[in-house]
Amino acid sequence: MPLSIADLNNIPVKYVNGQTVFLKDVGQVHDGWAVQQNIVRNDGRRSVLLSVLKNGNASTVAVVNGVRKVLETARKAAPPGLGINELFDQSKLVTASIAGVLREGAIAAGLTGLMILLFLGSWRSTLIVLISIPLSILTSIVILYFMGHTLNTMILGGMALAVGILVDDSTVTIENTHRLRSSGMSLAAATLHGSAGIAVPTLVSTLAISCVFTSVVFLEGPAKFLFTPLGFAVVFAMLASYVLSRTLTPVIIGLLLKGEHNGGAGGSSNWFARFERGFELFRRGYVRVLTMLLKRRWIVPVVAGLMLALGGVMFLLVGRDFFPAIDGGQIKLHVRAPAATRIEATERIFQEIEDKIREVIPAGDRDLIVDDIGVPQRSYNLAFTDGSTINVNDGVIMVSLKEGHAPTAEYERRLRKVLPAAFPSVTFYFQAADRSHKSSISGCRRRSTFKSSVATAPPICA
Repeated sequence: MPLSIADLNNIPVKYVNGQTVFLKDVGQVHDGWAVQQNIVRNDGRRSVLLSVLKNGNASTVAVVNGVRKVLETARKAAPPGLGINELFDQSKLVTASIAGVLREGAIAAGLTGLMILLFLGSWRSTLIVLISIPLSILTSIVILYFMGHTLNTMILGGMALAVGILVDDSTVTIENTHRLRSSGMSLAAATLHGSAGIAVPTLVSTLAISCVFTSVVFLEGPAKFLFTPLGFAVVFAMLASYVLSRTLTPVIIGLLLKGEHNGGAGGSSNWFARFERGFELFRRGYVRVLTMLLKRRWIVPVVAGLMLALGGVMFLLVGRDFFPAIDGGQIKLHVRAPAATRIEATERIFQEIEDKIREVIPAGDRDLIVDDIGVPQRSYNLAFTDGSTINVNDGVIMVSLKEGHAPTAEYERRLRKVLPAAFPSVTFYFQAADRSHKSSISGCRRRSTFKSSVATAPPICA
């Protein structure tokens, strides 16, 4: 029964030719851990990398905000010299996507309202149409909530796509009401007949548009789960818009248009009169072009055939991708050194590759470079990776770019040419850095010679 680890070296293993062979003659027993298989470097300094992944039902933004609150406490309790930094925050991609969708939706609503104001010349009519947009979208959100869906970029994208379509039903109702009023009808009669007269045609057009988006339910695989919520968002908003145009819109017309002259409140203004004259010239030109095409009927099928032929040729040349690329300012480069390369040699190769990356990406665009070399020591950690790293000669270089950087795709294109030429024995390929749902935290002791790996490190870094 050894009293210390050093006493284990004195355990006899074998007796040969009158000599006792002890364990220390074969190997050395000492207090240690498994062989190092993983190295993480943050801008060339040894660090520890902790990846935080969300489950399927969690919100990326909520998870990242929760991690940040924990880090505030961790930084206060950390020993002097220990820096804990957030790396590759995926919530920025989510918030940027949501902000972009909301911005585009607001632009679409503004342009739609401007067009209605120009063609109808009535700010009251414009207000009526703009009221129907948020009500239709909110109705769609309520239905999606009871169906178990959540707000995400796909649903918001469907909402932004539907904004320009939602105004059709109410716009046609208002325009028909203005037309009947200009023919001498009272406001009440024009409102009633203007709404009832186009009920069936608008229903047919609404159902026709809805059929286009309903077809996404017949998709299979990941595309079904990605685009079905988008289609539902558009369909429910369209149906709500039709119902509102038959119910709420006539009521608001009767309330808001009482103080408006026939033909619109802006019908007598100079700017509206000038616009009407300009549009009338455009309409006459359109009639002349349409008359010419009807007399020379061969032009339309010939042009249509040329467009179809051009589209077929471009279909063979255009690139293909499962999901549209997003410039998230992040590059995830997988690097695989030759087989049987020791982890120390792999680290030197990664350093040389880093130097080459710094030559391609200027310091003004480059935020930080993180190397994750090798595999975790614990086998269960592999369940939380993409499985692309298989040994100590394998790893990932993650590059984060600063705000206002040049296009990420351009840097990737240049690296595809430079790196294989400089390192012919190394395999390179890019991974989708902007499709991961994890937030990384890196910690390193400043001015330290700490050399432990991520998996084997004592808890001095987090």
